[in-house]
Amino acid sequence: MWRVVGNTRFCSRSEWSTKCTGTASALCLLPAAVLPIGCSRKVDSLVLTKANRKYALTRILYREKLDLSNGSADLLVNRVTIRDDRTGAEVPFSPENPESLSMSSGYYTDVWSPDEEILVLPLGRFHGFRIFRATDAIRRLKEGASDDFIRVQLRTGTRLWHAFKGWQGAHALVFTTGLSGTEDEYTYVPFTRMLDGPDLPEGFIGLNAQGEIPIRRAGRR
Repeated sequence: MWRVVGNTRFCSRSEWSTKCTGTASALCLLPAAVLPIGCSRKVDSLVLTKANRKYALTRILYREKLDLSNGSADLLVNRVTIRDDRTGAEVPFSPENPESLSMSSGYYTDVWSPDEEILVLPLGRFHGFRIFRATDAIRRLKEGASDDFIRVQLRTGTRLWHAFKGWQGAHALVFTTGLSGTEDEYTYVPFTRMLDGPDLPEGFIGLNAQGEIPIRRAGRR
């Protein structure tokens, strides 16, 4: 069951428990104060990496194991960085809403586009994605900035649930958004800043670093 607080929608605690602690593969980022009952934190560092060989960069998820009362375990992400493999230096990335990612296994593996020119990292389930040119990712992260971002929401300001789906072609980002059980697929090309989506009512809008952008709707292109 979804609920709305202001313009932001959150899942119920029961759904959070299923999504965050129901499988051993979940990637979570939970402060100790909100750990589910029956869970304990075990400091056992596990690192998950995804390399960009063209530009000698690596996305790193630093994780630790969370032991559950049923004998299984979950993995909590406690830090996300991009490493310059030529120097070994790491720059942290901070999502706008890490709790929404942790409660829903929001981190994903394929952060680099197939041509390795684009880096896409999740801002939060209701915040969309932050986009970097790989050639400039380290500098932009140090500045606390990015080259672009993408989010779809209602014109009223109501945020939608965002999920990474994959890539189309060399560097077109494919993601889905949801509202009250629905799921709609979008494709965003960072270089052209073109957003394609389903034929939905006009109340749905796209937002990027330039502001509101049109959604090229199926059947109207």
